[in-house]
Amino acid sequence: MKRLEEEKLKHVRDTLRKSGVKEVHAKPIVEYLAGLSDFVEVKGALLYGSVARGKAVYRKSDVDLIIVSDDFNKP
Repeated sequence: MKRLEEEKLKHVRDTLRKSGVKEVHAKPIVEYLAGLSDFVEVKGALLYGSVARGKAVYRKSDVDLIIVSDDFNKP
C-alpha cells in the first residue's frame, strides 16, 4: 500500500488548522491518516462533530472521522 505523501499530510494539517481544529486534535488525526495509509489507499477524509466545529472538550470528546477508500470494498 502507498503511504500518504508528506505533501498531502501537510495539506491536511494546514486545512485542519485553517478550520480552527486545535493542534491537540489535529496531530493525532494526521498521524492516524498516515498510519492508516499503510494498509488502505486513503482517497479522502471527512471530519465532523464537535472537533470539526471547534467545540471539543479536551480528553472528553471523540474524533468523528469518515475515511473514503476503494479498498474497503475488497474482500
